[in-house]
Amino acid sequence: VHNAAQVGSASVYQVHRQDGSWELWASDTPDSAARLLADLPVNTEVATPLQPVSTFALFASSTPQGECEVSRTDATAAGTFALEFSALHLICPSRYRFTVTQAGNRGFFILIDADLHGAIWETDGTVANTRQFTSPDLRVLWILQPALMDGRIVFAADEDGQPSGLYAQATDSA
Repeated sequence: VHNAAQVGSASVYQVHRQDGSWELWASDTPDSAARLLADLPVNTEVATPLQPVSTFALFASSTPQGECEVSRTDATAAGTFALEFSALHLICPSRYRFTVTQAGNRGFFILIDADLHGAIWETDGTVANTRQFTSPDLRVLWILQPALMDGRIVFAADEDGQPSGLYAQATDSA
């Protein structure tokens, strides 16, 4: 059993099977029977702990093809699914580098592309409302995870050859 987190009133956790595959399980109380939420593909490397946000949790995993997949769960089988990043060829962060900053009912996190350019993404836990938050002109750096300060997401980045520095972007602006 790995990476347990409280999601709503349930405990959600990942289980690593002997064949190398992973499962996601939930239990409503310590005395209730656990229920299977999802099987992840064989050879999937579950890369990150569950990151609670509002009424769901996010986690990143590497697919057998080496792509990064960010998934969400609300502790139900129907509410456990990938947020559809695979077409973008994103690289998963290392096991403890995937952190999510919560602002209201949204989560903000860093992912990098195949050219090693970082960007902050935001989601409310739905595929339709998962998008890149930072400008494509910025290269978000891993040295500082995004943080919430006075309604702004603060992060380290550089822009078109300019020196690296701290940037801030309001959570309600483009």
